[in-house]
Amino acid sequence: MFESLGEELAKDPDFQITLIGSGPDLPHRRYRYLQARSRMRETFSAWPQIPPLRNVYRWEELSFTYALRRVYSPQEYDCTITCSYPFVNWWLRSNRRANKPAHIFVTQNGDWPARRLNGEYRFFACEGLICTNPEFYRRNSAAWNTALIPNGVDVTRFSTAHSDREALGVPANAVVVLMAGALVPQKRILDGIALLKDLPELFILIVGDGPMRAQIENAAAACLGDRWKLICVPFESMPLVYASSDLLLHMSVDESFGNIYVEALAAGLPVVAHHTELTRWIFARRRPGSSGDCFESDLASKGPGMCGPDAWLVDTTQHWQVTSALRCALLSRRSPHSSLNPLARTYSWETVSGEYAAFVKKVVCNG
Repeated sequence: MFESLGEELAKDPDFQITLIGSGPDLPHRRYRYLQARSRMRETFSAWPQIPPLRNVYRWEELSFTYALRRVYSPQEYDCTITCSYPFVNWWLRSNRRANKPAHIFVTQNGDWPARRLNGEYRFFACEGLICTNPEFYRRNSAAWNTALIPNGVDVTRFSTAHSDREALGVPANAVVVLMAGALVPQKRILDGIALLKDLPELFILIVGDGPMRAQIENAAAACLGDRWKLICVPFESMPLVYASSDLLLHMSVDESFGNIYVEALAAGLPVVAHHTELTRWIFARRRPGSSGDCFESDLASKGPGMCGPDAWLVDTTQHWQVTSALRCALLSRRSPHSSLNPLARTYSWETVSGEYAAFVKKVVCNG
């Protein structure tokens, strides 16, 4: 997300962008890149887990923060932006003079820090808070200088990709339902497999990796026979994955944003997902406080609710609602080369970076 945002903001003559990360430098970046090496999170699996070092991700962040000290000079910048807490946030704010550079925090990984409920979260602070979904915005707008800004997508990459099922090992004539994401409990892929057992006409493509890989493979083999495949592909291959699928099923009930929704939208892929304030907002781009929802539906009696022409939002804990939505979405899916949905353009990085640029200028100018 920060790489894509940096590329777009660097086009604006009002900005000089530096991105500090742990990965290798990439050719043809528009912005300046500084490397701060960190240790891979897997190396901390046997390390003690105590607050605030409560998991391997925190240990990894601490190692990155240590390297950040060597390349970051606060006097060079007017504003810093991160989505990491606690250590990166603390370090970026600790070496300032007169609250400069201003600091903006993005709720990419949740709004727990901004709520400052307990533990290390009590020490959170920022000059600007970018909320990636309307629920976060509603909870935090009274306490912080806040903006509601979605994540973006490279619309062209996802809308112009072509199907290549042979490359993915997927049957050419199958009706393919895609489930993609980290193989962790929160994504509820096992629940998706269980309900798809009763839809023998569908082939299930699972894309991702994570600690539940073996468990998901065993469940798929038991429930789906030979009509499934699990693969792990780099992000660069995801446009091909969407183009080779007929529908996206996403069972997660809680997302900070959900890039997968806007990627599928840009690819022209119908979506069946959990009915939340976030998913309604993504598929209708409603602002907090606007009148009405994108649809009104008594899910208990009326079945799946359609949001725009692209999403069927249901209670994914009710299997009958999901299966009904799958059938509806498949019947109305668009042809592979139909024109780009205008809603997808609102999530282009060009549009999203403009919202970031306006908020950054506001935060810096207001001191």
